[in-house]
Amino acid sequence: MLLAVGLVAVAGIGCNKSVSSGGSALQSASPEVRKGWDAAMAAMNTNGYAVAIMELQKIRQLPGVSAAHGKVIDDASTKISDQMYAAANKDDPKAKAAIEDLRNAWKR
Repeated sequence: MLLAVGLVAVAGIGCNKSVSSGGSALQSASPEVRKGWDAAMAAMNTNGYAVAIMELQKIRQLPGVSAAHGKVIDDASTKISDQMYAAANKDDPKAKAAIEDLRNAWKR
C-alpha cells in the first residue's frame, strides 16, 4: 500500500483540464503566482506530478496570496495528488517515482 505523503485530503479525481481551469480564478493574482501556476500546469501536461505539486506549494507560500487564490491552489494540489496516487495504484512508474521524489523532498 502506498503511504500518503501528507499533502492533502482525498477529493474527487479530476482530469488535467479541470485542474488547469482554476487558472482563470488567478487572473488577479500576482505575476509570480500566475507564472508558478503556469509552470505547474505545464508539468501536468507531461504527468510531472512532483514538479506540479512542489510548484503549487511554492506559490501557496508567497506573500499576498488571497484566501480565494489559496483555495484554487489547494484544490489543484488535491486533484493532482489524487491523479498521482490513482496512477501509482495502476503501477504507473512515473507516478510511483513522483511519490518517491516528493517523500525525499519533504525529508529535507
